[in-house]
Amino acid sequence: MCTLGVAMPIVVIFLAPIGAIAGNYVVNAFQWVYSVAGGFAVGILAALLPFIIMSGMNMMFAPFMVNSIATLGYDAFFRPAFLLHNMAEGGACLGVAIRTKNKSIRTDAISCAIGAIVSGVTEPAIYGINLRLKKPLIAVMIGAGVGGWVAGSFGARAFEMGYSSILAIPIFESTMLAITVAIIATIIVSLIMTIVIGFKDIPVNKEEEQK
Repeated sequence: MCTLGVAMPIVVIFLAPIGAIAGNYVVNAFQWVYSVAGGFAVGILAALLPFIIMSGMNMMFAPFMVNSIATLGYDAFFRPAFLLHNMAEGGACLGVAIRTKNKSIRTDAISCAIGAIVSGVTEPAIYGINLRLKKPLIAVMIGAGVGGWVAGSFGARAFEMGYSSILAIPIFESTMLAITVAIIATIIVSLIMTIVIGFKDIPVNKEEEQK
């Protein structure tokens, strides 16, 4: 109670307004990049999303997604990028599961991969696997960047708001093939890059191995 009493005023008065202002600048900067780079900007945003999520600014993009769908009838930038970032997190986790010799890490990585790809929840994949092992995060950025470029080049567009999981493919309607190809490319590239780049494996606890 004392902790909340001290922390909440700091958050409400200082941190939240600063985050909101900074978040608006970040979103506007990406919109400018999209106006200049077009479909290539989808890959840039997808590659940088791990750091945006870590900063907590990812929710600042939601109003712009809604506005884009309401005014243009589709979102060709934010929704594809968010979806493909999640696929990249899942693909990197699959790569970790294949390469690691630690059974506990393998189990966690598979679970996080399913969560990211099927459910669209990436926090366990980011904090539990990819950021924890460091180098897989590089594979995430590469895979998401490639997938975003493919989606932007093929003209993938979300015509409805939906969650950023593989189950959201139908919201892309006439461009479902484009986003499907981008998803496959993202998962494969992030998986392969995780295996190629490698990472410092976490040693197996001998007691756990015996059990």
